[in-house]
Amino acid sequence: MISTIICGLSDVLIPGLSGIEKPPPGTARAAGDLILERLVAEDLHDLYVGEMTEDKFCPRFLDRAGWPTDIEHLRATIREQFRDEVPGTADVRRGLRGRDRLVLLADHAREGAEDIRRRHPSVLKLFDREFFSYDFKQTKADPGTFRMVLGLLGQEPAECLLIDNEQANIAAASAAGVGEILFKNAEQLAAALADMGVRSDPAG
Repeated sequence: MISTIICGLSDVLIPGLSGIEKPPPGTARAAGDLILERLVAEDLHDLYVGEMTEDKFCPRFLDRAGWPTDIEHLRATIREQFRDEVPGTADVRRGLRGRDRLVLLADHAREGAEDIRRRHPSVLKLFDREFFSYDFKQTKADPGTFRMVLGLLGQEPAECLLIDNEQANIAAASAAGVGEILFKNAEQLAAALADMGVRSDPAG
């Protein structure tokens, strides 16, 4: 029986970098595909697992992308992406709270995580535990990450369910024996939870 929901952060609870559709002011190149192409490189992995700081990552990114802007402008552009919440997910989170143990598992740079804590205290306070990729020095794409989380929680794989928007993370959870839902939107998530017998209605 599922008793713990493990939830991703970017593009599940708050918009992630895939939401960038416009370049930073003053740049001539479209940002959408470009930033994703650059940010899925090895440097992003190193940033997430704590082997590279933002101060080192940002100039490398600007050099590759060819953007005529400075490091602080890039940092502010990325931070701005995490300002809002994904529509509808707040109700689902509140509905799960009290029925299931909620655990946050996110691939994020340490500096970005600190900014999100400041911007979204109401989002994070609903979680019983928080884990970030830099805590484990590996990302959610590694099944070992889920095994470490299970060990820290003292739970069996069959007791846990991952909600995430990345197929690689879904596959890693499955390899570790953890159930999974590939997130698309709040309505789809609520329906998928209901199909698995997990209630998520706030008033229920």
